[in-house]
Amino acid sequence: MLELLLARDGAGKAYDLLADMRALNPGVAPMTVYRAPEFLVEQGLVHKVAATSSFVVCKHGPHPHNDPVFLVCGRCGDATEWDNLALGDQVEQALAGLGLDAYGMEILWIACAARRRMPSGDSPSEM
Repeated sequence: MLELLLARDGAGKAYDLLADMRALNPGVAPMTVYRAPEFLVEQGLVHKVAATSSFVVCKHGPHPHNDPVFLVCGRCGDATEWDNLALGDQVEQALAGLGLDAYGMEILWIACAARRRMPSGDSPSEM
């Protein structure tokens, strides 16, 4: 499954991965394909992006996976993991002040325009 995701430039939806897997093994059960990406998420190798119902390979070295921040392109759905722990901490503190808790964050943006405006050194890590 990880190889299939990498062949798709590191991202894919479950039904696309099912089609890829069936091209290799026509008898594969859909449940197998749906469980495998979740296992990869549990292992810290893949992230699930709820906004696009897709899975993306984590291309970072070891880092905390408990609160990923994703920038999701509103045009194409491309998801980029933003390695900005300070932002996650700020949001976490603000939510805690309201008695709330959250897992991760997904920010919708227009990737092409926004990347040009980001200050150097603060650009997201490509997925």
